[in-house]
Amino acid sequence: MPNKFVWNKGIRWGRGKGFSEQQWLAAGFSTVAIWLGISSWASYHNTTEFIDTTQKLLHSYEVTRTLATISSEMTIAESSRRGYVFVGNREELDRYQESVARLVSSLHSLEGQLGRNPTQLEYFNQIKQLIPQRLALLERSIQRYRVTNQVDLEQRQITTESLRLRDRIQWLLAEMRIAEETLLRQELQHSQNLMQRRMILEIWLTFSMFLVLLLGFLAVYRQVMKRKQLEAMEEKWAQQQELSELKLKFFSMVSHEFRTPLSVVLGSSQLLSENHSQWSAEKRSQSLQRIYSSAQVMKRLLTDILMFSRAEAGNLEFEPEWIELDSFCLNLVEDMRMADPMQDSIQLISHFQGQRVHIDEKLVYSILSNLLLNSVKYSAANQDVVLIVEVDRADLLFYVKDHGMGIPAEDLPHLYEPFYRGRNVSTIAGTGLGLAVVKKCVDLHRGTITVESQEGAGTVFTIRLPAAIAEAGP
Repeated sequence: MPNKFVWNKGIRWGRGKGFSEQQWLAAGFSTVAIWLGISSWASYHNTTEFIDTTQKLLHSYEVTRTLATISSEMTIAESSRRGYVFVGNREELDRYQESVARLVSSLHSLEGQLGRNPTQLEYFNQIKQLIPQRLALLERSIQRYRVTNQVDLEQRQITTESLRLRDRIQWLLAEMRIAEETLLRQELQHSQNLMQRRMILEIWLTFSMFLVLLLGFLAVYRQVMKRKQLEAMEEKWAQQQELSELKLKFFSMVSHEFRTPLSVVLGSSQLLSENHSQWSAEKRSQSLQRIYSSAQVMKRLLTDILMFSRAEAGNLEFEPEWIELDSFCLNLVEDMRMADPMQDSIQLISHFQGQRVHIDEKLVYSILSNLLLNSVKYSAANQDVVLIVEVDRADLLFYVKDHGMGIPAEDLPHLYEPFYRGRNVSTIAGTGLGLAVVKKCVDLHRGTITVESQEGAGTVFTIRLPAAIAEAGP
């Protein structure tokens, strides 16, 4: 009672305060799922930030390129103006006009690219005021040249003022370019950091997925192992139940089967002791025969029980030796006839001629004696039982034939189960152990046993044993 109380208390505690394995698994997978969700959100955030940084990089690159274009077009415009004014080359004037058009277009593009950067807008507003002033000076110089067709003092003053404006514009452009390049480097560094974070996230996500798969595998493996353990326990329990039933059948069978011959032995002994002087020699001989027959029954039963128990425990050994088969079979039949007058109906038909065989004498004796005893038991008193011995190449063949009650077809698959008896033999004493012993002995010989039977028409058992056969000696 104390052990039972502690066990029940342990169960109640486990149910009330502990967590079941399913709850632990659910909690673990929920935690992993939440962590994967957070990791996925971080990965998404990193990706969007990386895309935004890339767009900023492209924007800074475009601004820097536009600034370079403006500076280049200003230089081209100045050079073309000089070529036209100081050299008089008409092509330089066309080149100048094209450069001015591109310069104006680049200014419009730059204004759209700067957005709301206050510092860059301040520089741009100054450039936006200075460039038209410089272009106006260049136009004035060109118009002056068309009128005078020479380079005079005013032309030189225009050139000097244009160069001053150019230097101021170039300085502003350089400042804007430096600011954009600084921003570009910052964005590049930020982009590299994002890439590193991305790599770490990818590694962590891969590890997390591997961890999830590993945990899932371990959970499934644990469940499979627990199921196998449970099945093994159930199988062990079933075996124990079956063993308990077999033990119960065994003790019931032993008590029942020993009761009759013991009663005969005790009764005959008592009668013989009390009436020894009054009985005739023939009557005393009959009592002694009954005692002997009953003792043989008990001996055979004990032998079967011992052999079956040793076979079940794996201790029944196969020990073949050379024996003369004809003498062995004759002795077997004589032993059975002496044990019980009812067994005088056993007939031996042997096709051997003094040959010797390499078999286990004890096992073969048990096989044939059990089969012959069953045939006699389940046959009428006037029906013969035949033991036929043949050789087929290197195999021994034993046929045990009778014309008794036969075996029902539904009982044939269960013949070799211990303690199993046919449905039509309930009124005849028996243990249901003989054929189980026969099967064990045949298996140890690596032989085969087959049966052909028809209810009410008899039975034929065929035993095939592989054995070395030697010719008879001189």
